[in-house]
Amino acid sequence: MFGQIHDQKSWRGSSVSGTGSDPDATAPLLAALPALLAGLGVRTILDAPCGDGNWMAELDYPLEHYTGLDVVPAVVAAATAAHGSATREYRVGDLIRDPLPVADLVLCRDCLVHLPLAEGADALANIRRSGATWLLATTFPSRGANADIRMGRWRPLNLCLPPFSLPAPEALVSERFAADPLYADKSLGLWRLS
Repeated sequence: MFGQIHDQKSWRGSSVSGTGSDPDATAPLLAALPALLAGLGVRTILDAPCGDGNWMAELDYPLEHYTGLDVVPAVVAAATAAHGSATREYRVGDLIRDPLPVADLVLCRDCLVHLPLAEGADALANIRRSGATWLLATTFPSRGANADIRMGRWRPLNLCLPPFSLPAPEALVSERFAADPLYADKSLGLWRLS
């Protein structure tokens, strides 16, 4: 499904990952993440899905290792060519089914919003099995219900509501989503996975 979306260039924006990865959309995160990561002592990140890797390549934070995971081989190849290094690797993998690389923190931005509820719950269970300490994931805390969708569609999710039922996040990083006031609550929520 996501390979087809990539091949058909279905998501607009300067990034093949869609407008959510454009510089205007990611600037608030790039400004807020270094202090959050430093406060948590994060040295390694698994970014799943990583998409083209462009916005995370701009993160000004001294990671020991970054692993980007994406289900689309062409996206992983392009990210590797553009941003790969000894401390920055990209892998093809399925967040729902494949064993995940170990990291201090799993960044799961703009992923679960594209998955049906059952697959989203399976992805969270797989993230828990990874052994990571922290999850930083897209959530819309003002939402009162989570609607189901077909794979690849989009809708806002509140990860504190069923079927995810996570506790209140330890921190929220607002994306300051100004493009549409209906989604002003778009945030990255931080949860301890242990």
